[in-house]
Amino acid sequence: MSVYNSLFYRSWHRITSVISAISWMRLYALFNGGRQYNLTDHDHEILKHYLAGSYYIILINRKTHLTTYLLGSLSFLKTGKWPKYSHALMNADAEEDVEDWDKFKFMEATSIGVHYSKFLEVFNCDSVCLLKPKALDHTEWNDVIDGLLEQNGKQYDDLFNLSDTSYVSCVELVLDALRKDPNYKNDFANLEAMINNVGNLTPQMYRDCSDFEVVLEIRR
Repeated sequence: MSVYNSLFYRSWHRITSVISAISWMRLYALFNGGRQYNLTDHDHEILKHYLAGSYYIILINRKTHLTTYLLGSLSFLKTGKWPKYSHALMNADAEEDVEDWDKFKFMEATSIGVHYSKFLEVFNCDSVCLLKPKALDHTEWNDVIDGLLEQNGKQYDDLFNLSDTSYVSCVELVLDALRKDPNYKNDFANLEAMINNVGNLTPQMYRDCSDFEVVLEIRR
């Protein structure tokens, strides 16, 4: 029997789902001019223009969520450095109409599984980084996006098991999409080396990997 069908995993998933909902956004807002997150409306406008017509790997961080610090601690234990980012996702289309926020679609893996999200559901945060793979051409990038979209509806992987693609965490969602690139081993050799060295993958490792170009970074 798969570990994902075990009583242990079902119980563990319930616990992590409760933990993922814990935040102190409202308390933080009392001391932050009413804002629950630090990215501003101007930052959002900048992001809209970057996202229009382009696909990215997106990293974000939220200071007021308990999971940020729990996952940060795990990342620190694995890599020896405290991460700047705690979540990874991708935009699921490259809508060019920058005036309508609701037309931007993103795909992410959270405790409820892999699903689409809207602009403010993603960018109500404190830090953001947009990454592009350096080696992908247009055709290969389309393969990656197809690999992303086919994961919609998968369940969340609370075990962070990179070898089982039936359940995915946020970093696995991005990784499994990238692995649809026919030239993945060459295009992402440095990423694979980092994964083999650490034994797993964290959002910060995407930021630190030389296979990716940092197109935009906003940290508040």
